[in-house]
Amino acid sequence: MKKKKIEVNGVIVSIEDNDYINITDIAKQADKTGYKSKQEPRFIIRNWFQNQDTLLLIETWEKKFNPDFDS
Repeated sequence: MKKKKIEVNGVIVSIEDNDYINITDIAKQADKTGYKSKQEPRFIIRNWFQNQDTLLLIETWEKKFNPDFDS
């Protein structure tokens, strides 16, 4: 199946078959301030998952959409 792509603030992002966004695409292209890393996007993603706001967003999402979520 062909992946969908969207553009958000000048960043092209893939939408996977299950409608999840591809955060690697964002990490490779995003952030015009110089924090992008086309070769090593894992460092940006790791930093996102260490950010308290990101963790709060994930927890909120899970509480809303995952009835089995145990915080």
